[in-house]
Amino acid sequence: MTISEDFHMQTAPIPFCRAAASKTGRCAETATPASTDMVISLLKDTARLCRERYDREFRARIPGMTRARAVVIGHLALHEGLTQARLAETLNVKPITLVRLLDKIERLGWIERWPLPGDRRAWSLRLTPASCRLLGEIRAVDRAIANDAGAGIDASSHATLIAMLTKLKVNFTIAKSGTVARGDDG
Repeated sequence: MTISEDFHMQTAPIPFCRAAASKTGRCAETATPASTDMVISLLKDTARLCRERYDREFRARIPGMTRARAVVIGHLALHEGLTQARLAETLNVKPITLVRLLDKIERLGWIERWPLPGDRRAWSLRLTPASCRLLGEIRAVDRAIANDAGAGIDASSHATLIAMLTKLKVNFTIAKSGTVARGDDG
């Protein structure tokens, strides 16, 4: 199979099956998905490819770094002093998952946990000087991937892409909150 064929297989939308309409219980009808289904399929494939690229770049450039560790370090660089619970909520991960990740990052010497005054159970998270030096390397990986991903996209298309992805993000956020999305007119 060629790379092109593999790409088309990965991005091809999955046809819908109307099994309930069939007496045999098998798909009686398949429908070609709407263009929004293709958008979702492309988003999933693009996100997967992006994650894989980050994983490769971090392994090659920064010993011990993973995508998850870079996210934590990057977030703490912007919001140093967060508690573990608040960081888990912000990153949308379970607290126990984050604690295990923080344990590993702490063993690498990239973060420190400090007791939070007034709460014996809470810990404030801070970057170490070693992780501060890593930030430049993490940002270099971000820039390299962004440059490669944006190759061949002109400024106008880039602005349109940002606007469309922002709208999709808003729609997903609204759907997650359980509120009803409204059209552009109201």
